[in-house]
Amino acid sequence: AFSPGLLADNFDRRYGFFAKIRSPCLFFCKVSLSLPGLIQTIDSMILDDKLLDEVTARAKTSERLRMNFNLHDSLDAKAQRLLNALEPGTVLPVHRHPHTDETYVILRGRFDVIFCDEHGRQTQRFALDPLKGVYGIHVPKGQWHTLEVLESGTVLFEVKDGPYAPLAPEDMVR
Repeated sequence: AFSPGLLADNFDRRYGFFAKIRSPCLFFCKVSLSLPGLIQTIDSMILDDKLLDEVTARAKTSERLRMNFNLHDSLDAKAQRLLNALEPGTVLPVHRHPHTDETYVILRGRFDVIFCDEHGRQTQRFALDPLKGVYGIHVPKGQWHTLEVLESGTVLFEVKDGPYAPLAPEDMVR
């Protein structure tokens, strides 16, 4: 079951320049565009400031202060690849992924990844800041974690195994 609350955090790609992009590029990267009753796939996409700015603008107006831009074909894809634009003040509960590792690579901005114990108490903190040469972190499956966004306009590239599975109550610290 897919949570309607999570739908609101996925970038609405029905409008704008995304549907017009096509490339004869031999390096094939599929990106799906969600249209009512239709999935449209494009061959390649440049991940540039224009795209990051658009996803960030959507995050800033989102109630949850974050917005995903999915690069995978579907929620059933074996690899879930996405841009995640986050603003200071977004609340990500302490959680774990019992069946997959997760990797974050920061594209711009700054945020801390916080490892916790099963009670939500901080055990380690890692500052990701590309200006200081710290670009990403690999979070092992089962590791309790959250993050704190430190700069407006923060965007990360996130990868985890699919298919998509919403967090179960036992995988979140309340």
